[in-house]
Amino acid sequence: MSHAPAHFTFKDGTVLHGEYDGTADIMLPMMFETAEQMHAMWRKQEWPKAKCEHAPETVRVRSHYGGGFEWNGSACRACMVYLGPYDYDDFKDIAHQSLPNL
Repeated sequence: MSHAPAHFTFKDGTVLHGEYDGTADIMLPMMFETAEQMHAMWRKQEWPKAKCEHAPETVRVRSHYGGGFEWNGSACRACMVYLGPYDYDDFKDIAHQSLPNL
């Protein structure tokens, strides 16, 4: 049952924190302003996929699970949720490639 920190980087350089569940190979949906906030919720998140009515923003997601990997996804800062893709199977083909700038 491995979990690892993750970071969400927005186009303006803002970095938020999250939790990657390596056992299920999913990115959990909650985002946090600080590592301390993330650690306070460590392994306490529910897994329903996040819903949001705001326009999503593109983020670069970096998981520190295993050797680490990154991919581009969507998130909402107003709701502090990551909107996907969540499952490793959905982003594994691009997770280890060079990604274009945000």
